[in-house]
Amino acid sequence: MFNPAYAASRDLINEIEWRLPPQTFKHIDALFGPHHVEFFASADIMRLALYVSRTHDPKALWTNALTRPWTSLAHLRLLILYPWHLILEILRPLDAHPQPATLITPN
Repeated sequence: MFNPAYAASRDLINEIEWRLPPQTFKHIDALFGPHHVEFFASADIMRLALYVSRTHDPKALWTNALTRPWTSLAHLRLLILYPWHLILEILRPLDAHPQPATLITPN
């Protein structure tokens, strides 16, 4: 369970929230974009104006992309940056409702 008072929880944020370097983002967006909505971002790390956050964020479209169907975004290309060990949770909604998306995981 997430608790910001514990060091392990702060490490979890660092593991889950990560940002592409600007040049890498531009390259990926040029190859596979344009991207419209970034999933699992936050106001601190987002690269796109529209994003879905992992935790509560008043500027986000909504919180936790896994709690809501993505069908309302079917006409938009998604940029999904998420830890590789949770990839099945991402692939399930994409399989159920195919739509343009770029999935990137850290090494």
